[in-house]
Amino acid sequence: MRAPSDLLSETELDRLSDFLGSVANAMNIERLDGFLCALVAAPSTVMLSEYWPIALGCDPAETEVFSTPEQAQEIFSLVVKHWNSISTRLNAGEIYEPVLLQEDAGGASGSEWANGFLEGVALRQDSWSELFEDENSGGAIIPILALAHENHPDPSIREALPLPGNRDDVLALMMAGLLHIFEYFKERRTQPAAAPVTVRRSEPKVGRNELCPCGSGEKYKNCCLRKAQ
Repeated sequence: MRAPSDLLSETELDRLSDFLGSVANAMNIERLDGFLCALVAAPSTVMLSEYWPIALGCDPAETEVFSTPEQAQEIFSLVVKHWNSISTRLNAGEIYEPVLLQEDAGGASGSEWANGFLEGVALRQDSWSELFEDENSGGAIIPILALAHENHPDPSIREALPLPGNRDDVLALMMAGLLHIFEYFKERRTQPAAAPVTVRRSEPKVGRNELCPCGSGEKYKNCCLRKAQ
């Protein structure tokens, strides 16, 4: 149960999920969750301005994905809150409970989450190579690889990473692996994993002269506010 107040509520998750579903090539909420988990655990920081176009499947600077500045601020705030909740759990040494979609047949697959995670890894592929080559710790990512490739068209890849029959056990190994990966790269990160932007909870909107929450480094009035007008 996603009870703690720092986690997105069910209503907030639905809001973010509905928004993603309204953008043609955007990740679904499960894939985004895996993607953000990889970025939080990564050995180096990835800014929102770099990963946001990948999550949306388009460049928001060139495509109108927000109907109003208020909607842009709302969605940015939800993503930042979600990033923070992942970071808080992992920094506390706790197992993070993933956002997984239920399949029609019942239960969760986790393959979308795993593929989202690997998309996050791809943003800093070279810096992740240390983990993949580590004989002692590299096994942490194997359940993620197995889930991501379970429907791969090449049967040799599926056979190289076989999945045990109990899906719940695989998902548990996947999340234990996430915590291990986060700890593995802890010393490599120049600063604790945190939200790439600061959101003022006391104000419903970003001020025109404040830095834009998209991470561009420009003032809000010259960036997303201008694009939304």
